[in-house]
Amino acid sequence: MAGVKRRYADRFEWKRGSKRKFASTYIESDAFTGYVTLLEWTEFDSPLLVEYGAESFCIADAGHQWLQHFPREKRHAVTTMFDETGRVVQWYIDICKAQGVDQRGVPYLDDLYLDVTVLPDGRVHLLDENELDDALHNGDITPLDHSLAHEEARRVQAAIREGRFAILDLADAHRAQLTDLLQPFGSDLAWEGDSR
Repeated sequence: MAGVKRRYADRFEWKRGSKRKFASTYIESDAFTGYVTLLEWTEFDSPLLVEYGAESFCIADAGHQWLQHFPREKRHAVTTMFDETGRVVQWYIDICKAQGVDQRGVPYLDDLYLDVTVLPDGRVHLLDENELDDALHNGDITPLDHSLAHEEARRVQAAIREGRFAILDLADAHRAQLTDLLQPFGSDLAWEGDSR
């Protein structure tokens, strides 16, 4: 469907962060099963900022890392955004129609517009409801997709409120695990990915 955007873990389509490192692995454990990727920008054209009310946060710049979890058989993926000091800036949860792995071995998600963000102080935000509604009205998604997106967002928010969203607690350990696997990837380099 034209309105569902495919988003890749290595952000190869992004031009503003042309120099980066990337790692991908598959983890199967009691705490988490699925792909985990780590993206680190070594060069970035200009800081990427987001605003929550009157506050502004830098979520991507040189030295920043994005750790992304793709839990198996779930309709969401979680990006933990770290600044250059290793501090978590935010957790960004994409609600998705499907997940997969491309021919390069790079995980991707088919975005269903709705997003949930969690800030380190515990604040939770639901984003892009208007985009989801517009996609339905434009025929880019089906009424079932629209309902599934809202149901998944509610499940995620409830799990966060009740302390059951374990991925948030795994970020530091999985980031440390993938840091040693980082390989250069940029405009003049090709990422071959893992073959799993």
